[in-house]
Amino acid sequence: LSDYPEIPTEMLRHAQDAGRKTVVWQVGMNNELNPAKYRVLPGRKRMLLDALMIASLGLFRGIAWEERRRVARARLRIAGALNAADLVVVRDPESRIQVEACGVSEPVHVGADSALLLEASPSPVFCREADKMLAFPGPKIGLCVSAQREIANRPALVAYLDRLVDADSRRVLFIPMNPLTDAALMEDLRRAMHHPERAATLTGRYEPADILAAAARMDVIVSSRLHLLIFASIAHTPFIGISRGSKVDHFLAPYGLRSVGSVETCDFDAMHAETLRLLDDKADFAKRSREVRRQLLARLAITRGLLSAALQTCI
Repeated sequence: LSDYPEIPTEMLRHAQDAGRKTVVWQVGMNNELNPAKYRVLPGRKRMLLDALMIASLGLFRGIAWEERRRVARARLRIAGALNAADLVVVRDPESRIQVEACGVSEPVHVGADSALLLEASPSPVFCREADKMLAFPGPKIGLCVSAQREIANRPALVAYLDRLVDADSRRVLFIPMNPLTDAALMEDLRRAMHHPERAATLTGRYEPADILAAAARMDVIVSSRLHLLIFASIAHTPFIGISRGSKVDHFLAPYGLRSVGSVETCDFDAMHAETLRLLDDKADFAKRSREVRRQLLARLAITRGLLSAALQTCI
């Protein structure tokens, strides 16, 4: 809901105006709305607001006022659409807090991401370079960084990758969640490494079940994309999150994990240390992961029952 709230709220409004039943299902919400949408970016409007602040001798802080206005309007739309919905289910308790803070007064139920029900493809066909990397007998680290909000310090990220493979005993597989933009970024990262031959990018278009199968063959997953972390959790592959909004932190919390920083301020030394720790701690991680998964699936089952009851009224 926090990335592009005007899209789902507009869809809900049209359906509700037409007299249709509406369900909001297993969505998440960050503790701030999409900065690209709700901050005043450089341009004519920002220049005008800056000029107004100067003209008012600093009394009217126009940029802050405009950003608050945009956020308040978006939150009001969220509240209106969700209060009129027949069922609202979010994927974690933190998202419920954020939704209710918008002014949603109707019941908000907590489930879990439906992607947790995904099963791995039994016989995926990957590109030749990825197949070669998957056949490597030593530890393999899967990594995904979002091109939508790229990690700020690219040289430090490449240095982290170099440290992983310098001893020639480990390999890196870049696993794009966006086959176009993420893949291009990660190929650039691979080519910048001292030993690019010790890494590969999973290029091409794949079904989610194929990506899950690849994640299951990793020894550790590092990602700023939430759904690769979810896929890793399905396979009980140890994972490391890089925060790109609070949704990653929300997902990590039940596992007793914290992100290694954000895409703006990633702690690469901590990320390296955590990678090595998880490589040595796979069994303990899997034990904790199974317990968390049991709890998440139980929440999901309860909310699926609520969905079934809501749909029965449509028959």
